[in-house]
Amino acid sequence: MIDTTQKVKNSLKKRYLKEKIFKASGFISIAIAFLFPIVLLSDITIKALPAFIQTQIELEVDLNPEELGLTRTSSADEIKS
Repeated sequence: MIDTTQKVKNSLKKRYLKEKIFKASGFISIAIAFLFPIVLLSDITIKALPAFIQTQIELEVDLNPEELGLTRTSSADEIKS
């Protein structure tokens, strides 16, 4: 027969293994909890950065009065239309 001391030693091995697994799962869950806000904030920042970039376009527009059908005596209504 197995005496009480041997039973306790056998159960302690299982208990210590379960405790290590429990501690590891706790550590992993805390690491994931810290990782999610970091990922979320970095995603928001990366998507928001293009809003702070200014784009300028230089466009040359030819306002030749002859092509627009205007003369020196054209009225304001003619110019608007």
